Amino acid sequence: MLKNYKILLEPFSLTAYFRSILKISNSFDVFNFLLKKSWLSSNELEGRWDNFDQVFWKEYWNKISALSFATIIEARWKLLSNILKKQDKKNTLIIELASWFTPRWLNFSNNWINNYIETDKKNVIELKQEFYNYLNSIWKKTPKLEIIDVLKKEDFKNIYDLVKLEKLKNNSLKEIIFVSEWLLIYLNKQEQKKIFDNLKYISKLLKNINIKVKYLTIDMPSHENFTNWLVDEWFSLKDHLEVMTKVEPKIIESLHNTENDFLTENSLENIKKYYYDDEIIFSLKTPKLEKYKKIKWLKEKIKTFLKQKILFAWEVEI
Repeated sequence: MLKNYKILLEPFSLTAYFRSILKISNSFDVFNFLLKKSWLSSNELEGRWDNFDQVFWKEYWNKISALSFATIIEARWKLLSNILKKQDKKNTLIIELASWFTPRWLNFSNNWINNYIETDKKNVIELKQEFYNYLNSIWKKTPKLEIIDVLKKEDFKNIYDLVKLEKLKNNSLKEIIFVSEWLLIYLNKQEQKKIFDNLKYISKLLKNINIKVKYLTIDMPSHENFTNWLVDEWFSLKDHLEVMTKVEPKIIESLHNTENDFLTENSLENIKKYYYDDEIIFSLKTPKLEKYKKIKWLKEKIKTFLKQKILFAWEVEI
């Protein structure tokens, strides 16, 4: 068992801290486990919240990127969860790629306990296995965990073998949804192409056993872009489109300008988009945080931002 988790624990713990503040269900279980493993204290993480810019984004000096980070985490979490909850759990298997330490399965476990697989690289899965072993002493249930590197074709062959076994257990299985939350923007164009090629590869294999493949992902701006908008009420849609050039085109170019495009010729038109609705926006807990009540029209600003048509989750059948 790999014991040197330091490089993983710091970002995992910070994100878990934001989720726990926002009271996303079961986030406290994840957060408490990561605190014990990382030797960080809750006071240290709270200090990083209060001094977020000084620690991580010095170039933003007095701008409140901690708020934007929390808002984006909560918004994208709710949008993806809402989409997944509407799927047919009897006929669908959800496979989360690069799942990190999201507590999504814990929120779905009552309905998706046998139809949800979390995947990640070896060192992450080992750490997650420790977490679920700890949790199992209380909950008596764990998800299926698989070691998958999204850039390795051979790992997707392992997924095919896994799905074949699931098909034997559940003959009504008709669809696989590969889901990722904010994965593509961490990768360069060549790496994105590898993922798309691997998805195309696994789709071709699964069609031989009459199983359809969909890919669902989310496209959100980085939190510093949101901060730029939030602290400047004159930050327009045009301004936002300009700062998004590092994110959106990277994804869209990968969908179109690769030698073997994994989508159809009219791929953009075939992508199903899911936007942020009022129910999600008005349920966000972020604007209720006491330290940010001083921001004038905060909730309306967040609503206006999330309502821009460039922000969406998207799904495509492969």
